[in-house]
Amino acid sequence: MTSNVAHLVAKPITVGAAAFAWSRYQTTAGVNDMITLFGTRVSIPLATAAAVTIGSLAAEVAHTWVFPTIEPVGKMWASPAAEAFAVGTSTAVQAAVYTVGNKSAVADLGLMSIATTALIAEVIGSFTFDKFVAPLIFSEDVGY
Repeated sequence: MTSNVAHLVAKPITVGAAAFAWSRYQTTAGVNDMITLFGTRVSIPLATAAAVTIGSLAAEVAHTWVFPTIEPVGKMWASPAAEAFAVGTSTAVQAAVYTVGNKSAVADLGLMSIATTALIAEVIGSFTFDKFVAPLIFSEDVGY
């Protein structure tokens, strides 16, 4: 159980770090670098990382406890369903965060750009977690 909780926390943090890096890359390419959330100015990369981490956490919960119990999805489709769910939830949470900060942010950035950030963060973060982070923090018998 402890390894499930560690996995549940470590992977979304890794994906969020990838989102931060990708968003930071986009910021240097000309995207506005600050957004106001509840009266506090926050960098777009930080807001993006937080939003993608929340979306990835929701997907990990769904992957671990929800999707395997749904008969048509089952264990075979749990991982692909969780990845698609992660991109969708990360996109939705990013759009919500950006809208709270600036009503026209989603229109300015474009929903496809937001979804691309979620997709790239999920792919890079999952790869980084599976190949580098998990081997460092989990023993071989955990199975990650």
